[in-house]
Amino acid sequence: MLTRGGRRVLVVSEESMRSLVRLAIKSGDLNAIRRLGRAIGQEVLASLGEDPNQLPPHALVDHFAGLWALFGWGLIEIENWGDALVMRVEGSPSLDENQLGLAALLGGSVSALASLEVAAVPVGSNRFLLLAPEVADTVLEWSKKGYSLPAILDRLAPAPFPKSKEDA
Repeated sequence: MLTRGGRRVLVVSEESMRSLVRLAIKSGDLNAIRRLGRAIGQEVLASLGEDPNQLPPHALVDHFAGLWALFGWGLIEIENWGDALVMRVEGSPSLDENQLGLAALLGGSVSALASLEVAAVPVGSNRFLLLAPEVADTVLEWSKKGYSLPAILDRLAPAPFPKSKEDA
């Protein structure tokens, strides 16, 4: 099977994909899964038929969600938590217990769509916080420790500016 861009696509069973993700996690290298996600994002961009920068954000997200579901990865819903962007994915294949495989896949896809590196970190309840890769490991640790999404966002919030002597 070929994509619109002429790249070869292989259909892989859920069990085979789960095995590949588990091997990637065991080796500590999810880059192959991120590359697969990036390929999905590039396919979304190629199938738009117009410049993605000219589309309203919701149109790009809707198109992405449609292809994501068509490829069998589940239903995506975007949630705004203040300034934070969270993706909720329902009905996705169970690739690994901590959802790291799905996070890598989402991160790669969103990176291709946004034309910048984005990490997706599992934060419970099938939710993935989209953020800069530089803070992804810290957020993942907080999530593993059981911090709720609001608590994680509070920790990420910039500290207020200190009051000047004139304001005191």
